[in-house]
Amino acid sequence: MNNSYRKIQDEFNQVFSLPPNDLGNKKLTFVYKFVTHPLKRMPFLYIVPLSLLVAAGLYVLFGQLVIKLVSTLQNGF
Repeated sequence: MNNSYRKIQDEFNQVFSLPPNDLGNKKLTFVYKFVTHPLKRMPFLYIVPLSLLVAAGLYVLFGQLVIKLVSTLQNGF
């Protein structure tokens, strides 16, 4: 039993011994970590309002074209 426990523990340590994310540039790494940290904790808090803003922006910019495109896609699928 001790041998199998040791084997499982070694595999567990291998899985969770990942190096930290590094993009090669300190500024890019900082921006990446700054953006992804809140998205990992509460993604819907940011994604839902952002998607609503994008949809409203597309409607303001393109108007009826967006509605026709969405209707066509809904009928096609």
